[in-house]
Amino acid sequence: MFADLEAYPHTKARVFADPGRKHRKTPACNGPISMRDVEAPRRDAQRLQHALRGKQPAGLFLSSASPGVTSFFFRNDFYPNHQDYVFALAEALRHEYEAIVNAGAMLQVDCPDLAMGRHTQFADLDVKGFRDRMELHIEALNRALVNIPADQVRMHLCWATTRARTTATCRSPTSSTSCGRPSRTPSCSRPPIRATPTSGRCSSM
Repeated sequence: MFADLEAYPHTKARVFADPGRKHRKTPACNGPISMRDVEAPRRDAQRLQHALRGKQPAGLFLSSASPGVTSFFFRNDFYPNHQDYVFALAEALRHEYEAIVNAGAMLQVDCPDLAMGRHTQFADLDVKGFRDRMELHIEALNRALVNIPADQVRMHLCWATTRARTTATCRSPTSSTSCGRPSRTPSCSRPPIRATPTSGRCSSM
């Protein structure tokens, strides 16, 4: 699952010996995707605002998964191809994103697929193939963000925690283009998001 672990067999053995990982199972998509509870994000935002009463925070935000990373953790057993699946996820997640912003919180979209995918889900692709797939994920995300002002959204990008050194790359030997940017402008009504990868790795995944 993590290409970075292949060069470190002892670390790989420890990671996959974890009891929680060995017994973890995730559901798969086996029917049309829709938003089950549109009010749930609004209730979450209200709980956060209630917890901050009497305090003066610099700001508040709620996190939500990107269409791309959702497709990573939940296998597609229904849609005919990956593009249809990730666009259906984007349409459903659009309602969640908008509910968070409409409730008065900053939206943080968690997009580890734009980096982590290089050594996991799409480790078998070459650099160009990976960039093409990430361009599709960015287009799906842009569709989901179409009604949200740019100053009300931010992105989290990471390589994920594997306990190993990074050995895969998102760059070609002759290019300085990062994996988080599309090679051409996605065909959607919102300008492409500008992603600045975070340094280091996220603490959990």
